[in-house]
Amino acid sequence: MSGERKGVAPFLTICIATYERAEQLRRTVECILAQLPGPEVELLVVDGASRDHTAQVMESFVSRSRLVRYLRLASKGGVDNDFRKGLEDARGKYVWFFCDDDFLADTAVERVLDALHTHSPEVLIVNGEARDEKCGEVLNENLLRIRGCRIYAQDRQLEFFRDVVAYITYIGAVVIRRELWLQRPHQRYSGSELAHIGMIFHESLPGIAVVIGEPLVRLSQFSSQWSSRAFRIWMINWPGLIWSFDWIPERIRRAIVPRYPWRNIPKLIILRAVGDYDLEKYTTQVRPLEKNFLYRAVTRAVALIPRRPVRLLVLACYSMFLPGRKQRIFQLKRSRFAPGQE
Repeated sequence: MSGERKGVAPFLTICIATYERAEQLRRTVECILAQLPGPEVELLVVDGASRDHTAQVMESFVSRSRLVRYLRLASKGGVDNDFRKGLEDARGKYVWFFCDDDFLADTAVERVLDALHTHSPEVLIVNGEARDEKCGEVLNENLLRIRGCRIYAQDRQLEFFRDVVAYITYIGAVVIRRELWLQRPHQRYSGSELAHIGMIFHESLPGIAVVIGEPLVRLSQFSSQWSSRAFRIWMINWPGLIWSFDWIPERIRRAIVPRYPWRNIPKLIILRAVGDYDLEKYTTQVRPLEKNFLYRAVTRAVALIPRRPVRLLVLACYSMFLPGRKQRIFQLKRSRFAPGQE
């Protein structure tokens, strides 16, 4: 561990998990470091044994600031494991998970601290805006359609679930009380790449939750690190996670995601268009779970559609009929089946 220093324990730990993205990480850390008010907030970077120059980048930050710590793991353990280790090592009462290529809006740390001190929530959710992969063009200026600061008492937890669960698939939106996390069974959700959602909604919260509706996080969309795993995460792990929450009424879970989302053929065609679905995904992930012969046949047929024509067709449909869906249009344009992306 680099940056071990004694002193007053911080109130908030901002925890970044990273792997071989040294230059993106450098820009993100610079952005966060500029907002740290003092020892009340620490920045902890957990490195999953990167082989690039991440260690050198972080050592330079550790030498510059007593507010920065660097934890280099012995081996790559996956995003769920790395964030778990970061939380266990965190010294703050609250932990704000963050991504290594995203940025904060001005005064974001100040606003989060103020909400934590004012409300003492179990969980705080921070709204964000979506940008392109360089965090330049704004694709969606308000990902969570909530205004102001919304407080969810214990009798409004189903409303909290409905309002935020889809959005917080983005982990950088989540600030959680450290002791709450430690009381819940991480192993049950580890490997889903969505373990933080399992930890929040494993059972009802013992206190209030808060959402800051002002977009304070700038998300860099469509990282290439996720592309090879996107289908499993969103079509297998995600519904499996949501449907594991037995305390949530079935009608609410169904409204979030169907139990078998690959049966939504238009959505499956879109996934084919962006390159997230193919015959290998059908064979290894859909077929073992799909018992209905008709759905097996149709989902296999979608996997065999020529990739470039379907991408162009879907892109044309979005451009003509849904021009406001900038995130999807951007994704289609930047798909690895686009010219120059193969």
